[in-house]
Amino acid sequence: MADFMTPKQRSQAMSKVRNANTKPEKLIRSRLHRLGFRFRNNVATLPDKPDIVFPKYTLVVFVNGCFWHQHAGCKRANIPKSNQEYWITHIQVEKPFLNFQQTPIAQSKYFERTGNGPEKQKRFSDNL
Repeated sequence: MADFMTPKQRSQAMSKVRNANTKPEKLIRSRLHRLGFRFRNNVATLPDKPDIVFPKYTLVVFVNGCFWHQHAGCKRANIPKSNQEYWITHIQVEKPFLNFQQTPIAQSKYFERTGNGPEKQKRFSDNL
């Protein structure tokens, strides 16, 4: 399927896609802060640039979406209709890196908590 946008329009649209301070991240950070936790956001000095870092507890939190995890039966885990071959390949390549055992953060002193998927997000945020 041909792209209906010019390259300049596509570039402008893609520049608006966020990789930090997303709505789920803000919600989790707000609840954590209200509970008295202090943390750092998007620490570039750590491997994989975690979304939330608790230096005091050597804990990192990654807030990942359903798109990358492709949970079975999840309505948010759909492949874009345009350029499907690219996205299927890209997700298959990236998916193993979302596994904690294979990430560089696993070799650091930090522990990881990933809040992802509708079920986990609900349970994780219920505990906040």
